[in-house]
Amino acid sequence: MNKKKGFRKISITSFIQDAVDLRVNCEKDKEKLIAANLQWCKYDELLEKTEELIPLNSKLLLCREGCKYEVSCLQEFARECYKLRSKLRSALNNSFEMAGWERKIPGMSRKKAYIDISQDLMDLAVTAERFMFKAPGFFTDKQIVSKARSHSALLRKMEAKKT
Repeated sequence: MNKKKGFRKISITSFIQDAVDLRVNCEKDKEKLIAANLQWCKYDELLEKTEELIPLNSKLLLCREGCKYEVSCLQEFARECYKLRSKLRSALNNSFEMAGWERKIPGMSRKKAYIDISQDLMDLAVTAERFMFKAPGFFTDKQIVSKARSHSALLRKMEAKKT
């Protein structure tokens, strides 16, 4: 429920706790409540619904924890990709300088969007491969290029899975 309808928003866990507390109080005062014409079938319904809700709430909490873990893994991997992007750019610029080329890859923007980091990694990998073809011997770190390509693809997949 929301505030517009006059109800406060409470968590499922709080709702379950309130229902359990109500059950305990009803059990304590069972005779008085029956004497006061409480429809005991409502108590039974509450008992039944609470029993159904407890395992569902547990599943929900586990799912939320799993999502938090996946997001933290994605963020950590994105940081690694961000650092790899910077390292590859620096290595390429050093190789351009050694080869006597005027070309220089400008500093990467502070883009933090995963798709941007992924695209930058792929662009740098392609640039490195072209440079290795045009000026063999100046940039020979094929491993970092391969890593950039694979990280780019994996980051895209992880981002797509998140959304």
